[in-house]
Amino acid sequence: MILTLALLSASLFGVSIVLGIMLFRASRRLIEFDDLFVMLVDEIDVNVRHFEKISKMPIMSNVPEVMQAHHNMMIMNARLIEYVIRIHEIMNKPLPKKEISSHPPVVR
Repeated sequence: MILTLALLSASLFGVSIVLGIMLFRASRRLIEFDDLFVMLVDEIDVNVRHFEKISKMPIMSNVPEVMQAHHNMMIMNARLIEYVIRIHEIMNKPLPKKEISSHPPVVR
């Protein structure tokens, strides 16, 4: 009886140690995954700001290729904004406030 209890407690102790190690590794991977998401969101935010800055610049030419490139950039900007919103919803984090510049864009 005592031997059975000793073996049962030893096996429970061993299982709890193995489960603890597995939880530690899984939590570490989740933290790395969260860091990856944050990095991707930051990169997408940089691209969104870049596209918004480009969209506010006047088009210097009415050549169809320039007009098509501008249209394509606006489509990419809209898609990137949608990805940022979805990623923030998945991460349960609020969307960052947009920075409003007091200076108008400089056109050279």
